[in-house]
Amino acid sequence: MGRLAAILLSTVLPVTVAAIAFGAYLCFGSARMSYLGLIDSRLSEIASRIDATAEKSLSLGIPLAGQQTLNGVLVRERAADPDLLSIDVADGEGTILFSSTPARIGTAFVTDQAEARVRRSRIDNPFGLDEGDVIIRASQAAIDRNLDGLARDVFTTAAAACGVALLLAVLAILLPLRRLYAHALDAAGHGDEPAAALPPIGRLSPEVGWALTAIEMEHDRIGGHPARPAKT
Repeated sequence: MGRLAAILLSTVLPVTVAAIAFGAYLCFGSARMSYLGLIDSRLSEIASRIDATAEKSLSLGIPLAGQQTLNGVLVRERAADPDLLSIDVADGEGTILFSSTPARIGTAFVTDQAEARVRRSRIDNPFGLDEGDVIIRASQAAIDRNLDGLARDVFTTAAAACGVALLLAVLAILLPLRRLYAHALDAAGHGDEPAAALPPIGRLSPEVGWALTAIEMEHDRIGGHPARPAKT
């Protein structure tokens, strides 16, 4: 029985671990994409609100550079989300006119994708011409921390599930196999016979040989035929 159990366990357990690991990988990948999509959606919503405010003022004849109230709007929007690095309004040449971070005003916007996740929204005048951009910068470090926490949660859950699944797989194999092996030996009446008396296949794996003999005898009994003697 030990050899057959080892064969079954060495086949089933790696498959179980691989299946759970693959499921955890897919789960994390799906959750990661959903999380990043949620962040992009939130940044786009903030940019759209500021964009609409600026375009409304443009429609009233107030040039973009003269919309001083935008500074207050940007500061309030930035304070509502601690993961934002800055919210800027730049003119058509990329010079920052207004910002939630005063030190950035007057500087040229530089894309820093390693530090921030950036989303833009174009500001158009009533004639559809480009006047500038609303630029939202979210902290990439904060995003990575949240993703790392998500990965740890998925790994912990997958490890626990793997442990339970392995335990159940071992029990599901060993307990029935033990009962079936004992039943096979009793039914075949070969509990103490030497390996030479086994069927040919049984000489390689005695438990398989006795199990096949028991199955054959039970099949004959159910079919109303006398049991055939084991082949040697």
